[in-house]
Amino acid sequence: MIIKDYEVLSPDMCSGGTSLQGYKRTTYDRLVEVLGKPTFTSADPYDKVNCEWVIDAQYYDANNVDEIDYDDWEYETVTIYNWKDGRVPLEEYDWHVGGKSIWATDVVDMILDNYNQNGINHNGDRYAA
Repeated sequence: MIIKDYEVLSPDMCSGGTSLQGYKRTTYDRLVEVLGKPTFTSADPYDKVNCEWVIDAQYYDANNVDEIDYDDWEYETVTIYNWKDGRVPLEEYDWHVGGKSIWATDVVDMILDNYNQNGINHNGDRYAA
């Protein structure tokens, strides 16, 4: 899988409909560094979700650049969120990854793990707010 592009959505652009596909162990600071500010936050300790990023991603189903068919890309909406913690976890945490397919966790792994590989941002410029 190679990420073509992705966008962190604003609250008015979200459609919902994702379900838990897996987990990503990382910190809040790392998520903000790569993705920018969350799509949604809540300080209410009784909310099920206190922090969430909603991401629309486009990717190529290829293992390396030589295999890319530039006219054939896939699309995935993924969410990264905490669940029933009553707070926004700042420490290293197993963030929930939601999606509409089993590829959601792979999309999140590719975005977060390749963001600053060897000092180069392989996913395009993203700036923390």
